[in-house]
Amino acid sequence: LYKMNVRSMFGFSVPRDDKKSSQYVVYLGQVKLGLPERDYYFNTDSRTTSIRNEYVKHIQKMLGLAGVNAADAEKQAKLAVETDPGSAPGHEIWGALLAEKGDLSGARRELLEAVRLQPGNWRAQLELGIVLARQGDRAGAFQHLTVAAQGPDRDARAVAVQALRTLTGK
Repeated sequence: LYKMNVRSMFGFSVPRDDKKSSQYVVYLGQVKLGLPERDYYFNTDSRTTSIRNEYVKHIQKMLGLAGVNAADAEKQAKLAVETDPGSAPGHEIWGALLAEKGDLSGARRELLEAVRLQPGNWRAQLELGIVLARQGDRAGAFQHLTVAAQGPDRDARAVAVQALRTLTGK
């Protein structure tokens, strides 16, 4: 299928294990969560708008099946489709959702990409710091939480400072 340029539903990789870096782990997962082309997110013709609206309903249903309450599922589905999936906020949204559902490796991957695309994104830095702390990466958590602690949002700064205190035992 690959030679025929047919996209697979699943991807396969063998990276280092997040928990034990001396070992490798096999990952098999869904390749792409999203509409097939970027234009589906931005074109305003009636056909594309209809497809996008149905996609929002689909995401909302999937989030509901994953245990997200109806109001949050609707809000997150709309936000996910309104945000360019290749942008830092797009990766940040998916990273936060994955972290909430306990997929720390997936959350780490998405949040690292958000930070790579937008290093000053203090919300992604905060989420990433928390995910890294949950994974036991104290040095990485400290680095990202320190950036988040300097962000403009007072509440987020307070969360980052508290997380840093917990991390350092002070």
